[in-house]
Amino acid sequence: MSVAPVVLIGVGELGGVFARGLLRTGNPLYPVHRDTNIQVVADTVRTPSLVLLTVAEDHLHAVLKVLRSAGAIAWGWCKTSCCLEIGVNTMS
Repeated sequence: MSVAPVVLIGVGELGGVFARGLLRTGNPLYPVHRDTNIQVVADTVRTPSLVLLTVAEDHLHAVLKVLRSAGAIAWGWCKTSCCLEIGVNTMS
């Protein structure tokens, strides 16, 4: 039985932890970082098992805007999305 891939948007500190865990459990993974063309990923992975957003809070709206323009949300990515925001600590 083939497992649908996971799209991981944001491969920073938190995203890296998820990526390693997903790969260890045998999940196919499509990592998306700042230089990745989300349109290409959306065209390739139309029905992922999970879309995991691990981006900083100040980048979230821009990422969602790009996803919308790439058609990813229209293809049902929103049904399999999980958003983990990393808050920016401004306290010293």
